[in-house]
Amino acid sequence: MKKEDNRTQKIGLLQFFQGELDELDMFLQEFQKIKPDWLDTTLTEYFKILTSKINPTQTSKGFPISELSQDKWKLLGAHLPKIQIIQQALLSFLHLENFSLAGKEFLDRDDFLVVPFGDYIRCAYYHVYYFFHALMNLQGKEMAYAITRQIAEINYTKPRPDQKKMNSVREFGEWIDGLCTRTHNFISGEDDDQHFINKVVGCVWGEALQQVEDPELMYFLICYGDFFTPKAKNEHFELTRKETILQGSKMCDFCYHDTRIHQKLEHPIKEFWEKLC
Repeated sequence: MKKEDNRTQKIGLLQFFQGELDELDMFLQEFQKIKPDWLDTTLTEYFKILTSKINPTQTSKGFPISELSQDKWKLLGAHLPKIQIIQQALLSFLHLENFSLAGKEFLDRDDFLVVPFGDYIRCAYYHVYYFFHALMNLQGKEMAYAITRQIAEINYTKPRPDQKKMNSVREFGEWIDGLCTRTHNFISGEDDDQHFINKVVGCVWGEALQQVEDPELMYFLICYGDFFTPKAKNEHFELTRKETILQGSKMCDFCYHDTRIHQKLEHPIKEFWEKLC
């Protein structure tokens, strides 16, 4: 499959920003449970980083606080003046200065943008990434990696009662293919040993998000969850993977196993992937 070139995303800004802030509060809640004494200092560093990311030519402050719902917030409500910093950073990630909305001091609830898909992805993940980057600045890389992995696992393994179960890795792999058709270049299918193989050679997510200061930290937020998705569909499914585009490789080498068939999880050797085309 070949991903669409020049893909764009239409965003209803109020709904989008509300969702991003709700998600950030969820991550902050999980972080507080793990390291409650670190939250305030990490947030101070976080807001400092976000302020440095705001485009100085940008005039809009985002939405007035009164337009945003605080129903799901347990922590952000104590930092209301800082919400404008988060919003201004989000708008900078969307390159708002390139649009007519840039001249407005505050946005309206019916404002929307059609933006390059890469900008949409960066806006959707940068605000969370920079919180963990702030943690890395204060506590070191390995600690930040460990806590980010821990919170990502909590997020990706939350029970979802409506989760559809699947019986074969082929069914699962074809479902994954359907999700990736518009955003990835890939080769996929079942091999002779009944593994489902997916070789990704182009990924707009990975290509957009690897531009951060520490792609490995972003990997734990975005790609690490791929290991938990198969088990949510069937407890016997397992993923092995050794390379990802986000981490600087030329491909992502997904191999899905069914432990009812494959008792030993052997990942295909590098030569296998190089010949797969």
